[in-house]
Amino acid sequence: MANGKTINTTIDEQALEKLAATLASFSAASEALRKQIVTLFPAKYGSDLWWEQEEARSRQAIQEGRYTELTSKEDIRKFFNSL
Repeated sequence: MANGKTINTTIDEQALEKLAATLASFSAASEALRKQIVTLFPAKYGSDLWWEQEEARSRQAIQEGRYTELTSKEDIRKFFNSL
């Protein structure tokens, strides 16, 4: 009893489950927003954000087939000679 009022110490499990679901939803939304922001602003070369953007671009290029596969020294030589 505090100040003449009874304090209820039981845990409302449904309220906790609703809170957990809301937090998970907020977390997913904040991650999606972070990813959108990351793509809008140029990052400082070599920063963590720059690496994150470059990895995302690389994955996209690989998915689109924009890469050169080199399997031998001869392939490497031909590639560099073609530049």
